[in-house]
Amino acid sequence: MPLILLDANVAPEILRVIVSKSSPHDSAWWKCVDALIHGITDAKVSVPPPVFFEMAMKDDEVFRAVESLLHTDPKPSPILEYIGTPITSTVMLDASKYVLECHKRSGKQAKGENKLGISFVDAILAGYCLRHGHWIVTENQKDFPDHFFEVVRMAVSPKKTSISERKVVYLLKPKKFESSR
Repeated sequence: MPLILLDANVAPEILRVIVSKSSPHDSAWWKCVDALIHGITDAKVSVPPPVFFEMAMKDDEVFRAVESLLHTDPKPSPILEYIGTPITSTVMLDASKYVLECHKRSGKQAKGENKLGISFVDAILAGYCLRHGHWIVTENQKDFPDHFFEVVRMAVSPKKTSISERKVVYLLKPKKFESSR
């Protein structure tokens, strides 16, 4: 049974629906995620703690609404109840190795600077997934390169606004993580 983690570019769209007290299963975003995970036996979808952290930094409105919901709703959506492993020093070590390995493979070695644009949260998600076999739903496949993650399925995302472009949303499964050191 894979635990499927929602990346910070997908989670807010589903959380907006949950906060509005609508059924997430009726939203276009949930239908997109559901299409990705269709047929995967006993898959559990969750928003991991680092994504909540990133949302607090980027989308205060959604974060505060979710926080309020968690404190007032006696039975919040299972998506909000992270059931995975905690952040451990091993996960952080894997996240660090992941970023270093991505740098090495890109040929962009730079001490103290992340030239690849891999966010701290994406590195932690990669660490979780590579260590524990969790899968990811994301719009940014570039943050999870083919060397480390296999594309299981793709779907077209709903528009975020009436003038925005549709994007491809990916379901990614980790490959075995081996450092080239």
